[in-house]
Amino acid sequence: MDLNTLTSFIAIVDEGGMTRAAESLHISQSAMSSSISKLERELGVTLFDRGGKGLRLTREGEFFLIWAQRLNETLAEGTQMLQDAITTSGHIRIGNCVENDGIYYMISSFCQQYPHIQVQLYDEKAIWSNYRTSKLDFFVVPESENQGLPHIMLARRRNLYVLMGKDHRLADRVVLRLEDLAKERFAFTATKKGKMDSIYRYYKTQRFLPNVAFLCEGIECMLDLIVQTGVVTLAYNTFRRFRQSMDGIVAIPLDCEIEDSEEIVLAWKEEHSSPLSDVFREFAINYMANDIRRR
Repeated sequence: MDLNTLTSFIAIVDEGGMTRAAESLHISQSAMSSSISKLERELGVTLFDRGGKGLRLTREGEFFLIWAQRLNETLAEGTQMLQDAITTSGHIRIGNCVENDGIYYMISSFCQQYPHIQVQLYDEKAIWSNYRTSKLDFFVVPESENQGLPHIMLARRRNLYVLMGKDHRLADRVVLRLEDLAKERFAFTATKKGKMDSIYRYYKTQRFLPNVAFLCEGIECMLDLIVQTGVVTLAYNTFRRFRQSMDGIVAIPLDCEIEDSEEIVLAWKEEHSSPLSDVFREFAINYMANDIRRR
């Protein structure tokens, strides 16, 4: 007995005859008749009364139908559970190459809905220069560095904040200007090759030469230095909420004009899509659509 035979048996009952059942399953009537006859020989009973104008279930056939339907439902449930397991467990890998607190709030919401999916975050070292050859599934990057991948917008860089410890002498200010920071020591993030983060370019456009006290490869290290040593740094509005929520850190708006209002996007490699990455992509699209409506 195989599952195709059971499917044929149930189809005959549902369609009211062998001809329409064969058409619905896209098989020949002779093949269906042969499989039903084989099933009856295996069971040692007659399932259909073939007298008269049509097929009618015998008493044994009615009993077997109950069992076959239950088995078919169990199979369907098992198949669905398997598909759910494929798409709701495992891990996805995200390259987070630019400061943006929105991705953390999105991931937090995603993990609440899909607790069995593990999200792995990587910095820019895992991507290097070509996203398409990377083993990562998604990339958080400036739109200008997207390399033509499909994407959605996460946030837009609009203004800058000065980050400092809550006990800093300027921590009670409502707004700050660059001249207020002339005597301050600064911390910056930088790659192993010494490339400074993008905010340092803003200083150069304003002809402001910051006193660089620390270069940090990671953001966590820089935040610790702000609290422990009294240095300051600048952050775009796209990462302000995350940093401001940390113990001991305050964020004060900088009175300035940013000429380039750049979008931060979530991009992905469409040609290497998987059921799991499809789940995260659809979640991200809906999450951002709802986020826009909340605003």
